Amino acid sequence: MNTTLLSYFCCLVSVVFYGSNYVVVKKFPTGDGMFFQFTLALGIFLTALFLEFLTNPTHQFYPFAMLGGMIWATGNLLTVPVIQTIGVSLGISIWGISNLAIGWCTGTFGLFGINAQPVDKQILNCIGAALACISVPFYGFIKSMEQKNIEKMEEVKEKENKLKEEIIGQEEKSLLLANSELKGEQAVQPEINDKEQKESQNEDTTQLQEIKSEQPQIIVQTKNTSTSSLKKEESKKYFNFFDYLNKLNPVGRRIIGVILALITGLFFGSNFTPPQYLIDNNFGPNTQYCYLFSHACGIFVTASIYFICYSIISTNKPTLYPETFLPGIVSGIIWEIAQICFMYSNTYLPWSVTFSINASGPGLISTLWGIFVFGEIRGIKNYILFICGVATLSLGIVCVVLSR
Repeated sequence: MNTTLLSYFCCLVSVVFYGSNYVVVKKFPTGDGMFFQFTLALGIFLTALFLEFLTNPTHQFYPFAMLGGMIWATGNLLTVPVIQTIGVSLGISIWGISNLAIGWCTGTFGLFGINAQPVDKQILNCIGAALACISVPFYGFIKSMEQKNIEKMEEVKEKENKLKEEIIGQEEKSLLLANSELKGEQAVQPEINDKEQKESQNEDTTQLQEIKSEQPQIIVQTKNTSTSSLKKEESKKYFNFFDYLNKLNPVGRRIIGVILALITGLFFGSNFTPPQYLIDNNFGPNTQYCYLFSHACGIFVTASIYFICYSIISTNKPTLYPETFLPGIVSGIIWEIAQICFMYSNTYLPWSVTFSINASGPGLISTLWGIFVFGEIRGIKNYILFICGVATLSLGIVCVVLSR
């Protein structure tokens, strides 16, 4: 009984810490997110290394458990383009649902070679998991003041781009009309005397010379502007590794973002599977905490490889913000504490219970930060969505707990 209560308490702690680990970097620039991914992984690794020497006297390493860390690091990398395409709130909502779904299904039906973990009241557990999934989008539809400002800025940029395209199109049309008029005047010449012909030819010659004299200037100007635009594009490329996503049309960008968010959740929900496989097949200790350091090593090694590849692709010009380094490490420490609690609860509670709580709860915590600390979530509509989300999540958690 004490172990069960402690496991539920660990679920509560992990929900709070998962929903708070990005708060420490909220006021710091993250650029394209690649450097932050690396610092986050470094914080996770340092925390696990400290706990390994503090609590594990055997220091046994499990390479297969690294696979779980590699899976999570890959999912964490995908969060960058997801946020670029569909935003933070909607992205968290979608990958939270797929995270919950894959974790619940893996534990309930025993997927990927692990043992099934049935509960006493399966129907009630299914209802609770479904309610937990339904609660997640409520937080996703809540829009902060920052998001509204970003949307307004995007609308202004779209209008500016349309105006520029219209101006360029009008200029091109006027040039084509001018050229066609000149050609028409040259092709259809009235019958005039030799003197008038010579005068008209002289006039046409002078006009053509003027046009030709202007053409090099136009060409030089276009070359200069194209060179400057190329430099701007290059600077944008180094500033934002996923800038090419912004060039897609809104529908295509949204479709890609939703698909990537679903894949991200699948990675997040599968990161505990390799350690659990070792437990269920008697290849190692029967508690997930023993695989914590191996799991963290997988995260750090994978994140380092991704960052090295990013540096190579950006021709050794990655976007780095020194002021984000320490907050990124602190964020990793907070995340690893949440992970420890999640692993402990997974050892003594079915995954259908732990994932229903830990995959849906962080959205509630991050929304609370936005309302009461940062004051960025306001308006009756947002408050109604928040209340609906809390009520649905609470009912779902009650059903999940009672199902056991």
